Amino acid sequence: MGEERTILSKNEELNTAEFEFSVAYTGHLKQAIYLRIYNITWEDEKIFECYYTFQNNKPIEYDYSIQLANSPICIQHTRNQHSIPGANTSIGIHVYSKPKYLTIYYRKDDNELDLKYNSTVSEKNISLDIYNVTVTVGGYEIIIKITEFSEEDVGNYTVDITNEFGYSNCTVRLLPKGKQ
Repeated sequence: MGEERTILSKNEELNTAEFEFSVAYTGHLKQAIYLRIYNITWEDEKIFECYYTFQNNKPIEYDYSIQLANSPICIQHTRNQHSIPGANTSIGIHVYSKPKYLTIYYRKDDNELDLKYNSTVSEKNISLDIYNVTVTVGGYEIIIKITEFSEEDVGNYTVDITNEFGYSNCTVRLLPKGKQ
């Protein structure tokens, strides 16, 4: 008898994950066995197996998959970007979202982004340097394309991204070349 579940979150405050292995006995009695993992990290994403014996000494096996997830995280995006007037330009934002994002909204200076701007979202492996160690994560590259950059394109471009665990927003300030 086996059962499989996927756990999609962790307790951020305690940095622990808790899983309940339940077995229904004959006679409608129920027993629960808990697996608690302290100081859980992203590397703990794996399958855990629980074996135990009950009643007639017949071993019972339960398999649990642990898949860690969180609200989206903006990574490797510039705070300020400069462009030459009249040139085509792109704003690139990298986002990590596990599970996959549900919605993406675009804003310019806190208003919904005008339809004259093109945008693309593509899956991309993103490398990060964390304490002199390079880590590669699967994420998304969001590109906002601007044709013939002009003074009216100057402003703050924000991407709001959500998944089932929360949301995040990333803002890039676009300026003409030579201005701070």
